[in-house]
Amino acid sequence: MFHFSEFFVTAISNNDSLRPDSFLLNHSKAYWTAAVASWIEFWIEAYLFPSLYSEFISYLGLAMCITGEIFRKLAMCHASTGFTHQIAVRRQKNHTLITWGVYGIVRHPGYLGWFLWSIGTQVN
Repeated sequence: MFHFSEFFVTAISNNDSLRPDSFLLNHSKAYWTAAVASWIEFWIEAYLFPSLYSEFISYLGLAMCITGEIFRKLAMCHASTGFTHQIAVRRQKNHTLITWGVYGIVRHPGYLGWFLWSIGTQVN
């Protein structure tokens, strides 16, 4: 769901930068290593340690994922063309400092959203 929503929101808010890479599936070897490790961990825990499951903790993880998605997608929409999946090393002429919306609450809502989402996926 996360990868599809990244592509979808990029298509809506920053269509000029839309590419197949916007799905963020070919991010890096480190990303895929972490993803596969988390899937293996999940299945080992589910099979060998089912008593560790807590409904409350699962809902907490879900809430973190949803909150992270909301923050990140709002950041993408508010920044529009200023939000890219590539870190800029030089200021571009069309970039402006955004201080409204979620950017008025936290300086880097895209990073906060990614942080909450990624931690939330591991809380189960």
